[in-house]
Amino acid sequence: LDLPMALFLLILTLSLFVTPSLYDGLIKYTVFVLGAVLFYLVSQFLRRYTYKIIISNLIISSGVIVSLFGFGKLVHGASASSPAIMDGFFPNNSLFAAYIAVSFSFLFSRILFENKPANYAVKLPALLILIAAVAAADSKSGMLSLLFCAASISAYYRFTREKVKDTPRREFFKKYFFLSVIFLILILSFTPASQSGKKVLSVQSDTFLMNRLDIYKASLKMASDKPITGHGIASYGSVFPSYNFPVEGTGRYRMNTRFAHNDILQAAAETGFPGLAVLLFFIFRLFRNFPRPGGERKSWSASAGAYFALGGLLVHSFFYFTFHLPGILFTAAVLAAMITEEKSAIKTIPRHALFFTKIYYFPALIVSFILFSSLIRPGLGSYFFNGYKDTGKTSLLESAIKTEPLNPRFYFEKGRLFFDNRLYSRAASEFETAVSLDRLNYIYTLNAARAYACLLYTSPSPRDRTRSRMPS
Repeated sequence: LDLPMALFLLILTLSLFVTPSLYDGLIKYTVFVLGAVLFYLVSQFLRRYTYKIIISNLIISSGVIVSLFGFGKLVHGASASSPAIMDGFFPNNSLFAAYIAVSFSFLFSRILFENKPANYAVKLPALLILIAAVAAADSKSGMLSLLFCAASISAYYRFTREKVKDTPRREFFKKYFFLSVIFLILILSFTPASQSGKKVLSVQSDTFLMNRLDIYKASLKMASDKPITGHGIASYGSVFPSYNFPVEGTGRYRMNTRFAHNDILQAAAETGFPGLAVLLFFIFRLFRNFPRPGGERKSWSASAGAYFALGGLLVHSFFYFTFHLPGILFTAAVLAAMITEEKSAIKTIPRHALFFTKIYYFPALIVSFILFSSLIRPGLGSYFFNGYKDTGKTSLLESAIKTEPLNPRFYFEKGRLFFDNRLYSRAASEFETAVSLDRLNYIYTLNAARAYACLLYTSPSPRDRTRSRMPS
């Protein structure tokens, strides 16, 4: 995966030069580079099968815990007569369902590929909890992802069951077990027995889903207008109003979305067809690493669980902005490292050798330090800015600007402060800076025009009148 990953990061780097929103582009670029570094570190330092087992245990445990928390939140919301949403700790219910499908993939693989029926009294209820959590999440894409994982893992088990070396009685049990699981998921997906099933059945009355088709068409139009470079990384939300639904006039700007709800189409719109080609090449190289049957059972089940969990996330990303959530992107990086066989893996360092004598370690360590440092700055800038909003102290706003000099929102707020105090010339300067960092933000542009208009009609100086003309 070294070649397609390097090519995709190169395209993202070049995309920074064309994006209209440099700040958002840098944040998104940093997240993708951090995901690549995480993939590198896991593939090099966690290659042993014991680490695979530990990671799979963590993913299964976290999925069950998050599911239980989601049920608790659902019950609390229902009892308090407030909106009850099954989303756990996640931004929304669909992303929550995507992660639970990953946990399901690992646990389902472990039950099928381990030939010792240990802890079935714990594993089976845990599997039912994960299935019930996705069913209650009110997510069509989550149920499709879960169904894909269950069906693909079951088919893979059918073709490799001889390698499992089960007893006839246990093989008989597993056969009807996975058929029962698939049947249960089908019932929950396409009947009113669950919230997600009700949403699937009401798909024709879902006006937002019908709008998805228009969003997909707009994404294709965006990609075709700039087929070589795309509109730039993290540019979708800024560019979309010019391509959205057939609404004439300024009303179209009230109908916006930051995501294409299809990560493949969004990659084409933001990075052009070269970026799309490299992304598809990366996906092909990734899924070419089919899990080898046999060997240590827990390691085999972990590899199979990771492989089909990635497939489930890919299916989910066809209908949602799955990989735009950093947590899921980093999870996918770890899963990709678990199924990839590195041909040039770093050998284990002898005890008598110093840890830092291998030069191969330095790129990952240095880049990791830079990335973690850059991720601290947005949080610190947000802290200063929230302090300014709460207290009104301009010194906190200046600190936020010094911490994040590329954040256009801070300059916009500073411009509003000057505008409210009738300092139109200084307000226009700050608005101009915000526009230069986010060129397609019509709110910043309209406020800059407003400041120049006020400057034109209030300035007694001909020189200021000349300056008040908007630059071309």
